[in-house]
Amino acid sequence: EEARREAGRCLDCDQICSLCVGVCPNVALMTYETAPVRATLPVLAVSNGALLAEGSTPFAVDQRLQVAVLTDLCNECGNCVTACPTSGRPYPDKPRLYLDRADFEAQASNSFMLVGDGAIEGRFDGATHRVQRGADGPLEYAAPGFRALLDRSTFSVLDATLTDAPDGALLTTQPAAVMATLLAGITGS
Repeated sequence: EEARREAGRCLDCDQICSLCVGVCPNVALMTYETAPVRATLPVLAVSNGALLAEGSTPFAVDQRLQVAVLTDLCNECGNCVTACPTSGRPYPDKPRLYLDRADFEAQASNSFMLVGDGAIEGRFDGATHRVQRGADGPLEYAAPGFRALLDRSTFSVLDATLTDAPDGALLTTQPAAVMATLLAGITGS
């Protein structure tokens, strides 16, 4: 009987919570809305100066409401960690948005910068990636080793050009999918 009462109290925190946003004394966390996304992202191999399909990897964003960190306002006080009902760590784990270029570039991963004109840059494994979206048409993706035009909804490669990727390198569009989804959610909320 007690277990049924407790289960009846479920607030669906896995779908919407944002307690961290409410307890932040610096207003450094924000909730934004994003459309669910499901795609199969290509993995490309560099072979003899050409890009070949090597496989794929799934990409999904199921939760409609997301949280991002405005790093210039965050002093890493830990209130969001204390309040998180799922024992999460919002300020280091959620997408981190930067205003200062030097601070952005000092990060190895999980840092993002809106750069205007429908563009976002992100740091992944110590390298900067960029997605540009125009009003219509494909996404323009610039990554270490290659540039690509990607379908806006499926992230499939429409055209790609190698820049400096060595033979045997495996390339993925996953950073592009992450950045495009984040950009759409933040600018659309």
